[in-house]
Amino acid sequence: MKAFIDWIKYFRLNLSSIITLLLLMTNSVSFSQTSAEDSLFEQANYYLSIGYYDSAVNSLKKLLEINPKSAAAYSSLGNAFSFQGKYEQAILMYRKCIEIDSTFLFIYENLGNAYIDAGKLDSAIAIHKFLIAKDSLMWHTMLTSVMHI
Repeated sequence: MKAFIDWIKYFRLNLSSIITLLLLMTNSVSFSQTSAEDSLFEQANYYLSIGYYDSAVNSLKKLLEINPKSAAAYSSLGNAFSFQGKYEQAILMYRKCIEIDSTFLFIYENLGNAYIDAGKLDSAIAIHKFLIAKDSLMWHTMLTSVMHI
């Protein structure tokens, strides 16, 4: 059972990274970046994909030195911390991302999941209720597909 739970956590975090990258590629989210930022962001996501979380964190921190308003960097930094089991730090990064761009609903999901992993169930429930109220059809479809795994 633990292996299954670990797989769900891994899948959930990888799905978040994939969604972030897809949204960036289609320019449907207002994450504008320069070429130096793009390079650091690609490097960080590569490190995330191969499990080099400390290297990913370092790349993302460099990116944030260039652009402290990069919602994408905070999102990926939250993912890196979640992969490392540093849920309190992940929560801070997801909240910072939301401060910068509150329209990116998948970050709320990541935040809610980090709350769950940190044992803050009341906060997780509040975030997920917000998501359901915000876009009930999308979240119903997503929850239904996850339940069938």
